Amino acid sequence: MKPDAVALLGDLQYQVGQYSDFEGSFDLTYGAFKFLQRPAPGNHEFYDEHGATGVAGYGYFSYFNGFQIDNTGAPLTATIQDPCPSGLLWTDPNPPAPASAPASPCGYPGVTTPNPQPVPRADGQAGHFEEPPNGVGVGVGDGWYSYNLGSWHLISLNIECSTQPGGCSNSGSWFAAELAWLKNDLATNRSFCTLAYWHQPTFSATNGITQEGTIAQAFWKLLYEYNADLVLNGHDHLYARYQPLDPNGTPDSRGGIREFIVGTGGETLDPIVITPVTAAQATTNSPETNQEDPGGNINFNAKNLQAYTGDYWGVLALTLNPNGYAWDFESALAGPTAAINGPTFPAPSATGGYSDKGVGACHGGSPFYIF
Repeated sequence: MKPDAVALLGDLQYQVGQYSDFEGSFDLTYGAFKFLQRPAPGNHEFYDEHGATGVAGYGYFSYFNGFQIDNTGAPLTATIQDPCPSGLLWTDPNPPAPASAPASPCGYPGVTTPNPQPVPRADGQAGHFEEPPNGVGVGVGDGWYSYNLGSWHLISLNIECSTQPGGCSNSGSWFAAELAWLKNDLATNRSFCTLAYWHQPTFSATNGITQEGTIAQAFWKLLYEYNADLVLNGHDHLYARYQPLDPNGTPDSRGGIREFIVGTGGETLDPIVITPVTAAQATTNSPETNQEDPGGNINFNAKNLQAYTGDYWGVLALTLNPNGYAWDFESALAGPTAAINGPTFPAPSATGGYSDKGVGACHGGSPFYIF
């Protein structure tokens, strides 16, 4: 494909993105194209996941920004405090069995074994990382930044707010700072077309909106106000394309933002959900009913999804033209991994592969106000 840049949509290394994990796996494959990559972090870079201790973004920032060294050339390290202490209520709608296990704000029981990591450099490819005062505590990974590509302005955001100062609240200090930065970035943007991306989506094709996805609606409001065109998300392990929407999920063909979910990098795939989940289908470990959009509209995906599949890994290519864009999602394999996560639309090709192509126009950049 020979792209000019690659947007990485989070959860880049399982299970919790330790620096050694990046070096031992990611770097041996995708690392060959690191110079093209413009990453955004996911929950697996920050939180406890599946019984492994989270490392608060240290591995992610150390890999993309580089790490600090002492006068002998050895890496400076920090022992990461568990970012997801046990003893709090579940926030994950699908907690692991048994349901009575110690809970954490990240959705999985914390593992308290100390986990030394290299100390990231303050600034670099993944954005800003702030060391704790006097080296006491855990550093704060901001990780938001923007850049231009042709006539387009692209914005990489960090929605992994659960363990950050102030948590997942518009008034929390960390997220409020990100919103203030985003508003200023959009206000000073003079590009004709704008695209933003982060990990956890506000509109979920697998019926699984998270707390982070709901709070990301604040991103949508600012992006919509400043005439942004596209949003890219991961987290849901599938491919989905929505019609242009306003921040409340209402179709808007003139000023709406089109959301793509591209979570098809290789992890176990998720089902597409376009029919309401009934109470009878909910279980102890899957208690949610309908989490397609923040408003709880049980027909949201049926009304707004234009293309979708949970049966294929693949990649989305975006051609960013001066006044618009073209998209082309292609499956990695000739046939589905397992045809169990349907439905799929458009239908697979005669040879069994999956493709979704189309074009769209930009809104024309940020509004100008003359007084």
